[in-house]
Amino acid sequence: MISRSTYQQCRRTLRMLGYGMVLASLASPATGLAAEAAKRYALERSGFLQLKVPAGWSEEVDAKTQPPVISFRPAEGKPFMISVIPAQAEQGKRVTSRKQLRDDVEQMAEAIRHFAVEGDKVKVQEFTGSAGPGFQFFATDAAPAAGEFKYMTRGKLNVKDVSVTFTILTNDGQEAVVRSALGMLKSASRVAR
Repeated sequence: MISRSTYQQCRRTLRMLGYGMVLASLASPATGLAAEAAKRYALERSGFLQLKVPAGWSEEVDAKTQPPVISFRPAEGKPFMISVIPAQAEQGKRVTSRKQLRDDVEQMAEAIRHFAVEGDKVKVQEFTGSAGPGFQFFATDAAPAAGEFKYMTRGKLNVKDVSVTFTILTNDGQEAVVRSALGMLKSASRVAR
């Protein structure tokens, strides 16, 4: 059983990631399936995380946090938010093991189950990225306030020596955004320069 303070901390964390962000809906829909552009994001120690970012997505990198948080939103259209946090393994240390990845995502899912429509049916699923394994889960907010996102897909994957934690926040009719975001993450690569 999760304590009330842990539950509240989880809610606050999600709100910081944009779960409670109030954004106005615009008339034109976000495509999420348009042409992609390969973009590189500097890692903590060396090299870059390369993502194929769909056209029509705007980005913001919060370099004040370590590791930095990369956020994507639609340049126009219905709001969504995707947060990507690439944590590079320390030199000489191994990247997060497959078991540890799964355990980390199970903990994320456990924190969400208490206010998700799916409850205990929130299940962690494995997927394979081009550079390593990953795990994810999907949840529906049982009581989203006005302006909050209704759906969340969250998880973690390895991209060589980088563990990437991600959160995808959407509303009704944005399944294509989720598919595009997962495609971007699954095809992520770690490049030297």
